[in-house]
Amino acid sequence: MGGCAEFVCGLYKENEFIISPDAKLYKCICGVGLDKFLISHVSDYGNIKSVINQSQFIESDRMNVKGGPMKYSIKNLSKDYKKKNVLKELNFDIQEGEILSILGKNGAGKTTLIKILANLLYPTSGEVYYQGTPLSRLGSSYYDEIGVVLEGSRNIYWYMSAIENIQYFGSLYGLKEKDITIRGNKLLKQFGLFEDRNKKVGQFSRGMQQKLAIIISMIHSPKVLFLDEPTLGLDVISKNTLIEEIKSLSTNDKITIILTSHQLDVVEELSDRILMLNEGTIELFESVADLKKLHGTGSYVIECKGFIDENLLLNKYNDTKIKINKEWVEISVENDNYDYVSAIASELTKYNCTIDSIKRKGASLEEVIYNKWKKV
Repeated sequence: MGGCAEFVCGLYKENEFIISPDAKLYKCICGVGLDKFLISHVSDYGNIKSVINQSQFIESDRMNVKGGPMKYSIKNLSKDYKKKNVLKELNFDIQEGEILSILGKNGAGKTTLIKILANLLYPTSGEVYYQGTPLSRLGSSYYDEIGVVLEGSRNIYWYMSAIENIQYFGSLYGLKEKDITIRGNKLLKQFGLFEDRNKKVGQFSRGMQQKLAIIISMIHSPKVLFLDEPTLGLDVISKNTLIEEIKSLSTNDKITIILTSHQLDVVEELSDRILMLNEGTIELFESVADLKKLHGTGSYVIECKGFIDENLLLNKYNDTKIKINKEWVEISVENDNYDYVSAIASELTKYNCTIDSIKRKGASLEEVIYNKWKKV
């Protein structure tokens, strides 16, 4: 039996952009998620049910919550605008090094929550604790701890070169020119932009601009990164490359990432957990794996070789789809019950079909989120 895992993700937010005169401010937002499946190669055709029973989702490091120390603890957090309760008694934690996606419909409270976490807005009641200390007591030193990347690369100057942007924004944080150069060159190499460091940003592709924006947000070595629509408008190759680099920041550098995105495949690919808001309250707060397991429906694909009676099979199992090529037959079963799938597999053996594989595929995050949003 062999295993195969795949990630995906997505999310939404309203953007925010601030640069303070005394530097150290630079805000943004984020979200995340994930999916996978296991392929079972059937070698013992006489024990099909046993093989299917063993098919299960295999947890990866990305799917599991990191389990590290708490970065943020949000306690009884509420925010009122005039007489409207925008956020209502929120309680949750964010772990060090995890990627958290914040999702919700327009008006759900996402932007307000992000502003409070970034210390741009004060709550009406409750408290945000950062590494055990109330955010309200940290003052401007908190901005040394965070970096922010906004949608549309609006936090970089297109008429300046990449290295000039890095030098400028590094100086706003009070860093020495030598230290900015060392740190900047390291990040430029890490993100594959070192050879283009002297080019004007206006000549960069959208993907290169997004990478530079993240580099600038990382120049002062923040512990937390807010990302707003980090892959919006990128081609497939640039998007996948950037996703891997964002994963590396979380996994290797232990940076906590809070993200928003409309692209649920990106959210699924990146996120450890998803926080979904509905009218100011937490609708769900779960790992991507648990979210899909609890709220999604899986399916199976059976691949076999040989002749089958399509009409007979479809009349007996009406939730199947059959695709026939010259050398093999693919049968999709929209049912997550392995006893049911086992019965179909046993039926196929009566036609003297040779079963090559039985694959279990989990629900996508997009399917789960869409179904949840329809209910709220």
